[in-house]
Amino acid sequence: MIAATLELTPHFKKQAKRAAIGITIYILVYLLTLLAAVMLAIGAAYAGIMIIVAAPSIIGLVVGVSVISVGLIVLGVLVGAFFRKKEEDKSIKEEITEHTQPELFKLIYEVAEAVGTDKPNKVYLTPAVNAAVMFNSSFWSMFVPTKRNLIIGLPLLRAVTVDELKGILAHEFGHFSQNSMRVGSYVYNLNMIVVGVLQPNERFKNAVSSWASFSIVSSLFSMFAIWIVGLTQKTQIALYDLMNKRNYALSREMEFQADTIGAKLVGAKPMIRPLVRLSMADSALQMCFGHHQKFFHKTKELPRNVFDVQFGVMRLLAEYNNVEIVGDLPQPSLAASNVFNGTKLKFGEQWATHPDLSSRVENIEKTAADIEDLESPIARVILRDPEELEVRFTKRVFEDVYKTEKVDEVETEKYLDGIQSDIKSTRYPEVFQAYFGYREPRWLPDAETIVPTSDSLEWKELFNPEIHKLAFETMFLEQDKDLLIQLSDKSKTGISTFEYDGRKYKWKEASALASKLSDELRGNKEQLSEHESRMYKSFANWELQHMKESGHFGELWNSVVNMNHELDVSSELTNKMFKSLEFSTQQLEPYQIEAGFRAYRPVELKFKKEVSKLLEAKELLPNISEEIWKDFNEFVEKKWSFFNGRSYNEENLRRLYMILNDFMPVSIELYEVKKRKLLNYMDEIRLRSNQSVEAV
Repeated sequence: MIAATLELTPHFKKQAKRAAIGITIYILVYLLTLLAAVMLAIGAAYAGIMIIVAAPSIIGLVVGVSVISVGLIVLGVLVGAFFRKKEEDKSIKEEITEHTQPELFKLIYEVAEAVGTDKPNKVYLTPAVNAAVMFNSSFWSMFVPTKRNLIIGLPLLRAVTVDELKGILAHEFGHFSQNSMRVGSYVYNLNMIVVGVLQPNERFKNAVSSWASFSIVSSLFSMFAIWIVGLTQKTQIALYDLMNKRNYALSREMEFQADTIGAKLVGAKPMIRPLVRLSMADSALQMCFGHHQKFFHKTKELPRNVFDVQFGVMRLLAEYNNVEIVGDLPQPSLAASNVFNGTKLKFGEQWATHPDLSSRVENIEKTAADIEDLESPIARVILRDPEELEVRFTKRVFEDVYKTEKVDEVETEKYLDGIQSDIKSTRYPEVFQAYFGYREPRWLPDAETIVPTSDSLEWKELFNPEIHKLAFETMFLEQDKDLLIQLSDKSKTGISTFEYDGRKYKWKEASALASKLSDELRGNKEQLSEHESRMYKSFANWELQHMKESGHFGELWNSVVNMNHELDVSSELTNKMFKSLEFSTQQLEPYQIEAGFRAYRPVELKFKKEVSKLLEAKELLPNISEEIWKDFNEFVEKKWSFFNGRSYNEENLRRLYMILNDFMPVSIELYEVKKRKLLNYMDEIRLRSNQSVEAV
């Protein structure tokens, strides 16, 4: 009965109270707004009828009805939000029972009893690396207790031990025991109202649009009504921020408490290990899906069991990142999991539902029971016929592919070989990873005048922990500076305070801090630029001494530099394309749509030139699907029509947006191809010139 023995912390009580107050404020303001809308509708109806009676003519009728419509439009938006249709849950899940999975249910019931909470109403398996509590968030769930269901991810059972699964289940049952879960039901339903006010349904919008186009008078009054709705929407957004920030703060406290319940059942280590490992497990699964998207158009291959492949990819990632394997599972340390995050900027998790990893680990270590950490098998062993389950779920995950394509099912080893081959082909040479993983080759002012000499630097002077650290810190310094510039506009971020390098700041100080970081960044870049000049000179000299052709290194370096500049141009142009097409998502008159496309065409012409450059590099990108190349080619060669004076050509618009979405990923892939080619050649130069990397 662990849950019953826990006392709520003062901070938990405070956040629960703040969340309840936030919900209450929202409800009161919404009801007042609704009352005002009813009064407006009554007043507008009275005024409109008086106008019609006073001026019994067509004009009087139009003016009177237009006045009445103001109240109806405003009231319609607010009332219609109550009847917004709930989105259909299309997630893949399968209910399991005690009869079909007795060992798993035995464990579930044991943990529920130990925690001191109700058993789950239903248990579902999903294809996600996750476990969660699911309950009915209907309108009535705000007032009547609802039964709670448990979701367990099938790939999760590949990534944790039985003891770790006990801790995860205890965490979820900790949520079962939290009365504050009811707050989530209120917030969910109230958020549905907010969305309904911000995004009225299409039938209502079409009705308003049709009425507005009836006459100039109806158009003017409709614009006035929409202006009032706009004020209401601004209020809703402000209340949404208030309510959700407070709910998220409570949610973080609930996570701490649920972690404590798990830690008291299984101890600290079985709780901490999966917290650190599961991001690697999810990355492995996403890599499986990414490999499918990248290569299926060529191979038509699908894994028979994608979760078995996921397990293999986890071990590959461990091998490539020097992560220890403990009991068949990778075990990255907390320090290693943070090594790729060099930001010093923190926003106090205002919009996070979960605390950061370090805080959760600290809480677990502080509250855990002193329990011996025993060796435990991978949790998959408690499933009955796990292979059949995983194969069936694999078919459900790729269901659309099976319906439309002739699939070649392959075993894990073959599919894993393909992923491993792709990883190797897309990784930089190991000796350059710590520097060029965070740094792009830059234009060197004196590159054309550098003359190779015999006085090259030694390898350990070019690549060493100090210079690696400088490249790493500079990349994150630039990211922090850019975020601070955005943060200086509070109206866009809603963030009032933040931390940088352990010190707390107000949002007004963001601009001054960004300026300070800019100065530091300038110094770092100058230092790196000088270092890269020496690097360039050394490699050019080694090439001259040891390679058959000299000058190739410089050509490759400049090709990467130029492509990096092209990426900036391409990104800016893609944004201009999206902006020039914004009108196509709005309800406009035909003449406005035609004017929009006239303004779009000059931007399209520039964009076509950039797409043409990618087509010229097609041979360098064999993994890009022929369908993408076909769309690129037709877009460049033809002038697509998007509007016929009455309606849009939906197919051409769809293809245009597909091209816009594909353009930057293909451009980045081309850049990566060129960068890898440069680094592979630099590695060849290193090997030919006998440069030792032992000192690094």
